Amino acid sequence: MLANANGDHDVVRGCGVRALGARWVTGVLAAVCSLALFLTGFAVLLPMPTAYAADGQGSITVNYQDDDAPISGAQAHLFHVADWNASNDGFAPTSQFREYSVDWNVYGADSETFRQLAETLAGYISRDSLKSQADHITDSTGLAVFEGLSRGLYLVTVDAYDGDSLTCKSSATLVVLPSDSGSMDVTLQSKTECSPRETPPPTPPTEEKVKKKVTKVWKNDAESNRPSKVIVQLLQDGKVYKEAELNADNDWTYEWSGLPADHEYRIVEKTVAEHYTVLVDRESDETIITNTYNPPPNPPKKKTPPPSTPPSRTPPAETGSNVTTAVACAIGLSGAGLAVLRVRRRHKANN
Repeated sequence: MLANANGDHDVVRGCGVRALGARWVTGVLAAVCSLALFLTGFAVLLPMPTAYAADGQGSITVNYQDDDAPISGAQAHLFHVADWNASNDGFAPTSQFREYSVDWNVYGADSETFRQLAETLAGYISRDSLKSQADHITDSTGLAVFEGLSRGLYLVTVDAYDGDSLTCKSSATLVVLPSDSGSMDVTLQSKTECSPRETPPPTPPTEEKVKKKVTKVWKNDAESNRPSKVIVQLLQDGKVYKEAELNADNDWTYEWSGLPADHEYRIVEKTVAEHYTVLVDRESDETIITNTYNPPPNPPKKKTPPPSTPPSRTPPAETGSNVTTAVACAIGLSGAGLAVLRVRRRHKANN
């Protein structure tokens, strides 16, 4: 009876060890593979390091002065015209400016190109009454601060100023966030063209007249690519005042004369020809509109018909993630095998 009891006890014990060993092996293997998968997923989910400041933390300070004298009461406007592209090496226009045929590939361009692009965009903003992102009036120190800005390309415009002792023409300046130094806080000195107001005014006042001349320049193209004519618009205080046609017969040049002097004038191209971009350069009473030709991309090659006999399938290449997981599982299996051997030896010794 005692022997049978011991035998029965041994049988029960042996089955318990085998069951415990199987459960232990299964648990170890599952734990090892789970750990490998977790580490693989964790590595994928780790955030990539970035050299840029967080969005919404930038600012642009407008310092509006004339010969170091601050000008208060000037109206400044902010326009978010473009975002950085996915590669952070250029700009993609925001939805409000996407339809304008300007060259946005200005990353690393010189100051002259930025000045002309600013003038071009300011003309279209004025003509089409585009909505600004923010508006501020310069304070007693001549400052206007725009805060909470994300990364991108901004245009700052300042309206024509008419003060008690000073009059200034409007200005437009492009600002990149972050700056070349990586700063998200930029201070710009707006260009001012100011003149003292006559005191007292002449009696009787005389109405001064001005002229405005526009010239079309073609760049990077052949004559066969050009349209036969283009229409340019003269804006008076932001509204279309007159139009003119430029063509080869008038050497792509036109001049308006007898214009009232006490207004702000800009010239824009009404419609830009296909495959061309436009830049406007305004200096005093003369405006140069440059159209640059951008050849269309080559048409896609014709697709070759598929072979009559489908090719044999090639197994996909193993990725680093798969290899890492396989190695981890192999290590787990090896450990499980050793555990099984130890269990069997212990079982034989007990028998």
